[in-house]
Amino acid sequence: MVRLIFIMAMLFMISCSSEEESINKEFSDKGTFKLMEEVEKESYTPPKDGNLSVKQMDMYIKVKEAAIVYARQAADNLKKSSEKIDKNDKAEPGIDDYMTAFKNLGDVADFITSDLRAATKLGYNPKEYQWVQEIILKTQAAEIQENAVKYAKSSYSGMKEQLEKQRDAATSKEMRAIFDEQLKSLSEGMKEMEKNSISDEVITDHNKNLLTKYRDRIIGLDAEIRKWTMLEKE
Repeated sequence: MVRLIFIMAMLFMISCSSEEESINKEFSDKGTFKLMEEVEKESYTPPKDGNLSVKQMDMYIKVKEAAIVYARQAADNLKKSSEKIDKNDKAEPGIDDYMTAFKNLGDVADFITSDLRAATKLGYNPKEYQWVQEIILKTQAAEIQENAVKYAKSSYSGMKEQLEKQRDAATSKEMRAIFDEQLKSLSEGMKEMEKNSISDEVITDHNKNLLTKYRDRIIGLDAEIRKWTMLEKE
């Protein structure tokens, strides 16, 4: 039994090592510059109604799933390179340190473009993927803004009601004037917030409803990507 566990562990380690070598070979064979050249050659014309399709949402999920593998490897490469610089910490950096630092920039670029690399690897149009991602992000932002406005309106109603009660209970003209001024400021602030919350972007109900069906999966993938975000401290 112990021997079987040992063999399985060895096979797992070999598999991980093989995947690491394979991904790093992809990074080496097709650097970020070459990848972006390929992306720029593609084109995509969005639908006139601006609506996403189920097929496009499925594409987005598959690309994100594949991108996690690239992002994880790029983050791991950067971590190893950074550790190498830390070990060689000295007053005057040498050529090896500069080369390592230069490679770090490449690792960061590999991380940032992990989704575009995944899209091209899977045979999808990266420009279409970028459009889908843009619509998803705008729709998510609009929903957050809408919820914030709803919460603000709810709070506004409660504050307004409380101030009106205090004004009506005031025994002097001066105190009533103070509460009237507070109510006026509160009302103006609410109007300004509602005005600023109006987006220039057209967010369709179709996209909102479609995104609802994929929300949990998207949140899960975003959380996985954040685990490998190089700006996030361990």
